[in-house]
Amino acid sequence: MARIVALLIYALWVAMQAAPQTLTPQAAYALCGSKCRYPAVMQAALSQLYRIEDPQGLAARARLDKYVTALDGRPREQAVGYLGQAQIYALTFDYNHAIESIQTALMLEVEHPPLQALLYTRLGDYTLYLYEWDAALDAYNTAIALDETLPEATLARARLYVIQLDYARAIPDYERYLAGVADTQDTTAVQRELVQAQAVMNALAKP
Repeated sequence: MARIVALLIYALWVAMQAAPQTLTPQAAYALCGSKCRYPAVMQAALSQLYRIEDPQGLAARARLDKYVTALDGRPREQAVGYLGQAQIYALTFDYNHAIESIQTALMLEVEHPPLQALLYTRLGDYTLYLYEWDAALDAYNTAIALDETLPEATLARARLYVIQLDYARAIPDYERYLAGVADTQDTTAVQRELVQAQAVMNALAKP
């Protein structure tokens, strides 16, 4: 019983590491072009969300709504706008509307695999928060199939496997993620997750 409780506590801790990050300006420009207004709009929306007495994020949502509505005819930037809209919903714990925003972006059918992969990754994140593990796994698998170089999807899937206590599948994903980003970012926290997953799997293997 104590072992089960410890495993569940560890899985919960891993789940808490998985909060999606805001797109950096560089990443946004790579997805929707150098003239994309997304970074400025999102920065203003986040400022409204954090600085105004508006716990539901209504002002921030209104800013993103106006932005995406004005982008008809520019599907790639519009899809990125819906990505930002989804994050505003998620930051106010409205995951159902966050999922709707991602699904709207996917319906634009933008022929840009890196953007589609990121959208499916976010779809996985938000369905995971609703405890829909199978749907989240499907979304992560689709993201990885679209863009195997997207480390975010691989890490998210690894963490989902940990939540499901499936360490045999989590460990290879952790290793792929670390191999892909070794020279680009600090991986200390993820390395700790991998070591812990390996330790738990080894402990479970003992009679």
